[in-house]
Amino acid sequence: MARGLGLEEEPWRKKEFFEMSRRQQNVQIYEVLANTLVTMTAGIETSKRQLAEILKRVERLEDEQNWVKAQSNETTIAYKSAPGTLDFANPSSKLEEFNPKHKSAEDWQYSPRSSSPLNFADAEPDMATIAQHKIRNPKVIINVGGLKHEVMWKLLEKKPLTRLGKLARARSHEDILNLVDAYSLVNNEIYFDRDPATFNCILNFYRTNRLHMIDEVCILGYAEDLQFWMIKELNLEICCIDKFNTRKEHILAEVAKETQTQGEEEVEEDFGDGYFAPYQKCLWDLFEKPQSSLPAKILSLLSITLVLISLVAMCLNTFTWLQAQDVNGDPVDNPQLAFIEAICISYFTVEFLLRLAGAPKKLDFLKGTMNIVDCAAIAPYYLTLFFMPPADIGPIDTSLPTGQPDTEPEEESGFGNIGRVMQVFRIARIMRIFKLARRSVGLQSIAHTVKTSWKDLGLLFMLVGMGMLVFGSLAYYIENGEEETGFTSIPNGMWWAVQTLTSLGYGDFWPTTILGKIIGSMCAVCGVLVMALPIPIVVDNFADYYSEQKKLEAKELKKEAQAKQAMLDGTAEEAANTALIKTLATKPGAFSTPPMSPHDGLSREKINGNFNHKF
Repeated sequence: MARGLGLEEEPWRKKEFFEMSRRQQNVQIYEVLANTLVTMTAGIETSKRQLAEILKRVERLEDEQNWVKAQSNETTIAYKSAPGTLDFANPSSKLEEFNPKHKSAEDWQYSPRSSSPLNFADAEPDMATIAQHKIRNPKVIINVGGLKHEVMWKLLEKKPLTRLGKLARARSHEDILNLVDAYSLVNNEIYFDRDPATFNCILNFYRTNRLHMIDEVCILGYAEDLQFWMIKELNLEICCIDKFNTRKEHILAEVAKETQTQGEEEVEEDFGDGYFAPYQKCLWDLFEKPQSSLPAKILSLLSITLVLISLVAMCLNTFTWLQAQDVNGDPVDNPQLAFIEAICISYFTVEFLLRLAGAPKKLDFLKGTMNIVDCAAIAPYYLTLFFMPPADIGPIDTSLPTGQPDTEPEEESGFGNIGRVMQVFRIARIMRIFKLARRSVGLQSIAHTVKTSWKDLGLLFMLVGMGMLVFGSLAYYIENGEEETGFTSIPNGMWWAVQTLTSLGYGDFWPTTILGKIIGSMCAVCGVLVMALPIPIVVDNFADYYSEQKKLEAKELKKEAQAKQAMLDGTAEEAANTALIKTLATKPGAFSTPPMSPHDGLSREKINGNFNHKF
């Protein structure tokens, strides 16, 4: 047995084997066993190949026997059956479907996903019938949406993972129906209920192994076709894949924007069905929807005007020649400008309270960003009014001491802290400028751009910060030893670097050495690159959102014009009906002249000159 396995010379049978070390013995045994395993593996592979050839021969013999049996059954049926009729209930007559002279509706086999309303009860072809059909017909007709293509089965087998490749390898009736919409063995035809516009590209992929796209079709439709035919987009040629991905991403972005816009338009405020619900809706439309009516437009313009007036008054109040003085000689706000500010704040307060009263959801209203801005713009005035004593405006009283007594340092410190806090709140009045964002599409676009471009802006800030640290540190270590230099620390160097990176350059200090100037030049060049790279992305986001907002405004104006036109048409129709009823009530009987609508009468009067000559 050992010789049959290739163990002709066993080393362990020799005396020298036992005189070797354990490692040498293992090497000898391994060499013998390795040769034996190689011989056994080669024998197994040879047996497998012989078995595969035998199985192929058996399958071929079975197909030939089935074919002979089918031919004998066909001959028997031809003699026993009446002319022009077939026994479809008899499974032995399935090969008669290959005869194109006998075509009927039952020849077609429909997939469950097919929209055909017919339900045929004919027998399904078995695997042998389908295999014999493919043997007899090496070509097949593929009907895609009414456009027929004749191809070879071997051509489709080149791509076994695609739909047509799986169809070429399908052997059963169920496998075929899972891949097609319908098929007919009589017509040797397979039907797909698809748009045939892109099928030429799909078929050329099997013929030339190159997948291209055409510009005339929708890119999303072409992507769906590729998914249906089970062809991956990565198979596109390099001349088409970039164009495909670019167009697809652009269209998907536009579709997402349109879907988001439609979703926002469908949201309607729910004011309930209470007694004050109609008044609440009118109040909400009056302050929140300027395009809804003429009073709403007037209130919107009034709000913008008062915001601008309050901002101008706040700025003018900082001029020393416009400020008043109290009895101590300290500058205080101008009384006239303070009165203007009080009027503006009163309007802003009343507007905010009315908008809160008309809001359908009070909590969501208070959480809104613009409403928080409105509160922040109004609150500093009332905090100053309640916590700061009014100023005594008048002639300077020289009898009053110019300084505070030293006996009350704690009280002086407390009032000083309150004054500084109130000064911070007075600075917060500049937030009124953000109230304009409620009416300005441009300001809304800027806010949306900052929100959507935070990654790009974060990249910009990170690059600027890295440049500040690198070039500021280099400038500090190079220029620190010079006399009267401004680079006394790394933070000072970073301050110089951020000026240079942003192309600002205050000129308060600069490098004086040659190496420092080289570092400054590199910092300026890097600043141009750093600022130029992310900015176009932010600009594109701003332009896209601004154009979308303009489209929404155009839609609102169009709806408003359509509503006005519908109102005019309704009024004209009502006037015509009223005149017709009045005519029938005053002059019963047949009309002496055909009645006309107001539009027809005016047009005919314009053409003919009067109402007496209508035709």
